[in-house]
Amino acid sequence: MIPEEIKKILEKYNIKYKVIQHELSGKTTNDAEKALGVSREYIIKSLLLENRAREYVGVIIPGDKRLDFRKLKESLYEERKFKNFKFSLSKSDKVREILGYAVGGVPPFVFYLRKIPAYVDSSLLEKEFVIGAGGDEYTGIKFDPKDLKKIGYKYADITK
Repeated sequence: MIPEEIKKILEKYNIKYKVIQHELSGKTTNDAEKALGVSREYIIKSLLLENRAREYVGVIIPGDKRLDFRKLKESLYEERKFKNFKFSLSKSDKVREILGYAVGGVPPFVFYLRKIPAYVDSSLLEKEFVIGAGGDEYTGIKFDPKDLKKIGYKYADITK
């Protein structure tokens, strides 16, 4: 099962989804690819980043790509919402503290709940579905990545 707070967002914004339970851990992209039997390009990573000013940003990228911090910085600079534009990946204990989920189980919809700006790699718009974590490393949520627009996430070219 997915957490109630995530289910409520999906229902509120009429996002069609399918919950996928799997016996193998999906903590890493490699693990998720094996557990789900789906190519990593359809598996998304939901990452929490922070800067020295203790500001946070969420990023959602495909499992077959890496975050390009330079491109992200350019996108963030256009927003002019942040005091410092140099972000780094949050450590696992900080991810759990801020988001309430462990690394490998972070649902892509949680940034909305925690009022953290989120950026989605624009390459995901080409996919008819993606699978993100559903609250733990044994649960996935399959949905149309275009639906992330409904909750206010921004799309940008942020990967390499």
